[in-house]
Amino acid sequence: EETEGRYRLSELGVKEGGRRFADEFSGLQDTAHGECGPECPHCQGISRDACVHCAPDEEPAPPITQR
Repeated sequence: EETEGRYRLSELGVKEGGRRFADEFSGLQDTAHGECGPECPHCQGISRDACVHCAPDEEPAPPITQR
């Protein structure tokens, strides 16, 4: 949407942009594999994806559809 020679996101664009940003950077907010102490029973000897302590616990949000 253009206002006064500048562009702004529509309400839908703001929501979609926020969702996409959250999806792209959500992995950076997770605990790093092995970041916990060396005695952590969840991280020892397994990959990050198999670790119940570090693996993502939910699927990304579905895309927003325009009506």
